[in-house]
Amino acid sequence: MNVTKSTANDSAATSPAGCVVVLEPGAKWPEQAFAGVGDREGVAVVPVSPGEAAEHFFKRLARQFAHIAANGVLIRTVIVACAISGTVHSIDHNQLVAHVQNHTHFAANGSVIFVEPTTD
Repeated sequence: MNVTKSTANDSAATSPAGCVVVLEPGAKWPEQAFAGVGDREGVAVVPVSPGEAAEHFFKRLARQFAHIAANGVLIRTVIVACAISGTVHSIDHNQLVAHVQNHTHFAANGSVIFVEPTTD
C-alpha cells in the first residue's frame, strides 16, 4: 500500500472507480486530485463530522467500502482532504491508514493520499 502526502495543487486520482474521499471537518474539496478525471460517478465521499468518535467514523467508512464492493468494485484509492492543521480535531491519520489497509475491500496495491490544504 502506498501512503502519500500531497498538496491541493497536485493531481492524485487517475480513475474515479474505487475511489473514496474522506473529508475532514473544515477541509475543502480536493479538486486538483481529480484533474483530468471527467466522470466522478464512481467516487464515494465520507465526511468526518466534527467531534465524531473514531470508532463511529470507521464503522461508517467500513459500510461505504462494503457498499462499493457489493457493486463489484475494489477500493484502490482513498483520498483524505485534510483540514488546516491545528484548526479542528480530526481522525488520527495513522489509525485511518491502518483501518483502510486492513479492510478486506481495499486493494493490496491501493493508495491512501493525504491532500494538505493550501494556505492561500
